Amino acid sequence: MYRNKQIIFDIDTKVAKAILGKNYNNIYNKIRKYFKDNGFVHIEGSGYVSNREYNYNDVLNIITSLVETYPFLEKCFKDMRLSEVPEIHSLNFMFDYDGTPGKYAQDANASQTEADECYDDLEM
Repeated sequence: MYRNKQIIFDIDTKVAKAILGKNYNNIYNKIRKYFKDNGFVHIEGSGYVSNREYNYNDVLNIITSLVETYPFLEKCFKDMRLSEVPEIHSLNFMFDYDGTPGKYAQDANASQTEADECYDDLEM
C-alpha cells in the first residue's frame, strides 16, 4: 500500500565510535543527507517521515541502498522501525517555544532548593 512512511532508528554510539573514531557523530549527518535525498524529512532525533507515498518494498530498497552506501551501518543500527503515516497533524500551536527558557529561566542567584521546587511542581 502506498502511504507516507515514518522511519525511526537507534544507533549504537559505542559501536559507531569504535568504527568511525572521534567523529562518530557524523554518522547522523550522513543518514540525514541520505534520507533527505530520498524523499524523507527529519522530524526529530532519529525520526524521519517521507514527503511522498512509498510502499513497503520502496522503503526496503532505500534502506538497502543506504547500507550499501555506508556498509558500516549494518553494525551500527541497533533498532529500526517503519510505520505508515496516514495523516500528520502538528500540535506545535499548543506550546510557546521560541528557543528561550522564558519565565522558566534559572536565576543565577537562586538556590538549589528553589530550583528543585520548580521541578517538583512539574512532577505528576
